[in-house]
Amino acid sequence: MIFIEAYPKYIEISVKEYCPYLHKILNDANKFFSSIHKLSKSLLILDDSKQIKKRYFLNCILYLPDSYSPCSSEKLFSLCHLPLRIKIVGKNQAVYKVCVQARVQNAREVKLLMEKQDYRTKRCLLQLFSGFVKSTQGFEILLDSSKEAFWDKFMNLIEQRIVGNLLLSFDFVKRNSLFATKEEKAMEQNYLILDSRIGDDFSLVRKKYLKLVRKYHPDNVFSADFELKQTYHQKFIQVQSAFDAIRASQF
Repeated sequence: MIFIEAYPKYIEISVKEYCPYLHKILNDANKFFSSIHKLSKSLLILDDSKQIKKRYFLNCILYLPDSYSPCSSEKLFSLCHLPLRIKIVGKNQAVYKVCVQARVQNAREVKLLMEKQDYRTKRCLLQLFSGFVKSTQGFEILLDSSKEAFWDKFMNLIEQRIVGNLLLSFDFVKRNSLFATKEEKAMEQNYLILDSRIGDDFSLVRKKYLKLVRKYHPDNVFSADFELKQTYHQKFIQVQSAFDAIRASQF
């Protein structure tokens, strides 16, 4: 429910709007600091001279239940010369985003590599792909892609997805062939985007294309947060471009 992250220009404290500790956090912020700017869904604390109070304030939050930060407390305390931003997160929004690279190793294996060494993300991925995990090594997970229904599951999760407080962003990478031309690699990627393979009947590819454009149409997330709308918009364009390229190759 509470996530603390350090950015180059500020420290952000993301709190779910239904968090039972939100009222206490906001009250403490108003009590400890004087230079506070209220925005639509956040508070910006600019008291550069009150670093000791900032450390105390952060320390109190770190000890709250369901509080998490990928940064150590020492690192956060060392950055207390930066402004603090308290971000109030809506019910259907993710508290923080993590990037996962999905790399096709061969016809039977897909490897997931986490951008950050985050145990919470690792647990989440192991739960999402339970039944397909072959092995784990550190923050790499090897999946068995030969099992039935794997690709249906994988393609549903390959784009950004909110799981609990996580916004998982999957970056799909196909291992390059030493003998394929650039055009062949690009076409193979187009088929993979449409959950298909080179050689599939065009009518089948078209059915999968129609299913994906309905799923990722921007109207489906009209009232969602900006980041999710951007994700759907980008995926929609990606699917459309892939289908256009495949259709053009048929003639």
